[in-house]
Amino acid sequence: MSISGVSAWRSGDKFTPIYVLWFLVPELLVWTWWLFPTWDWWTIDFAIFIVLAPTILISVCVNLVRMRWRRLFSLLLAAFLVLFSNRILVMLDITPDRFRFELTKNSYLQEVQRIEVEPETPRFKTFPWDDTFVAKAYQTLVYDESDQIALAPGTQSISWLQQMERRCAEGKDCVHLTSAPPDEYISVTKLADHFYIVDDDFPNAFP
Repeated sequence: MSISGVSAWRSGDKFTPIYVLWFLVPELLVWTWWLFPTWDWWTIDFAIFIVLAPTILISVCVNLVRMRWRRLFSLLLAAFLVLFSNRILVMLDITPDRFRFELTKNSYLQEVQRIEVEPETPRFKTFPWDDTFVAKAYQTLVYDESDQIALAPGTQSISWLQQMERRCAEGKDCVHLTSAPPDEYISVTKLADHFYIVDDDFPNAFP
C-alpha cells in the first residue's frame, strides 16, 4: 500500500474526548437513577449495555485494524480516567449512596421525627432504597438511634434483637443482619449519625 493509501486508511486518527461520554453514561446512571424511581431501570441498563458494549468493542477493533493509534489511545485513556476518578471519589468517601442521602436527608429526618417515641425504646425506621425485586428490597436506608445495627451480627443487645424479631413478626420496619454465604452477603455502611445503608445481595433477607 502506498503512503497516500496508508494515510487515507488512517484518516481521522486524532485524539478525541468523545470516548469519555461512552463510559460516563453508565457511571452517571449509577449516581442519578433514583431521581426517576418508577422507570424500568433493569431494561434501561440492559439496553445501554447492549448498545455500548458492541460499540466499544467495534471501535477498538476498527482503530486497531486501521492503525488509528491516537483514537485507540483516547479510548483507553477515557476508560482509565473514568475508572480512576471513580476510585478517587470512593477514597474521599464520595459515593452514590452518600450523594443521594445528602440531597434527600431532610425528608428522612422529618419521617424520623414523626415516629412515636416509646419509653426506653430508641427510634428505628427503614426506607427501601432499591425495590428492583417485587415486594422486596436489597438496599435499605436504616435509621437506628441506638446504633446497634453497626455491631457484628448477634452481638446486639437482647432487647434490640427482640425488638427486631417483634417488628418483623408484625410486618413493621425491621432488618435481618445474618448472612448465609455463599448465596447471601449482608453489609452495613454508616452514612451519618444513626443512618446506615444495609446492602443484601439476596433480597429475600428483607421481609
